[in-house]
Amino acid sequence: MTPLFRCEDLSRTYGSGRNTVVAVHGARCEILPGTRTALIGPSGSGKSTLLHLMAGLEQPTSGERSWPGLGGDPTTSPWLIGVVFQAPSLLLPLDVVENVELPLLLAGTDRAEARERAVAALDSLDLGDLGPKLPEELSGGQAQRVAVARVLAGRPRLILADEPTGQLDHETGAHVLDVMLHAADRLGAAVVISTHDPAVAALLDTRWAVADGRLSTSEGALR
Repeated sequence: MTPLFRCEDLSRTYGSGRNTVVAVHGARCEILPGTRTALIGPSGSGKSTLLHLMAGLEQPTSGERSWPGLGGDPTTSPWLIGVVFQAPSLLLPLDVVENVELPLLLAGTDRAEARERAVAALDSLDLGDLGPKLPEELSGGQAQRVAVARVLAGRPRLILADEPTGQLDHETGAHVLDVMLHAADRLGAAVVISTHDPAVAALLDTRWAVADGRLSTSEGALR
């Protein structure tokens, strides 16, 4: 099976000299189609940076990475990877449904189809009534769910989610994860979720640990 993502000795550092911060050091992994992986580790361990490297949003300082199962560099086909960011990511001038459909429109999707897919994704997360609202009218939890809907509307082959339930109560978080995983099943997409929550990690088939910028893909190392 061809990996969607592969990396070898992947590293990312920031700054120089005394101010050097090694966010990711020597990461080695493969993400296969249909897999469900939890990235677990404390805040500041490098989980977010690793997700950004997987998405092609940051350039590595050293090492190699590739997306053989996606046909090459995903930045040329951004709909192939969907990213749920930890920080607020909605565009303030656009209402909710416009935020969800915008990536589809930028990718060349017909406007009517983009609107249909955006509304369907919002409905799947019980957000249909928020369509005309602006981001400033949403709670933090609602904004995070809209960000998830935006990813699902794009029908990606790889979903990377950075603490997607961090601002949600337990019941809502469980529903968001259920919708995300069922959507991934329909799409045949792989899912990687960074989380502090053992209950979230337990829902995924594989758990990788990140500590001090170092990735361990061995389940035994987590015990």
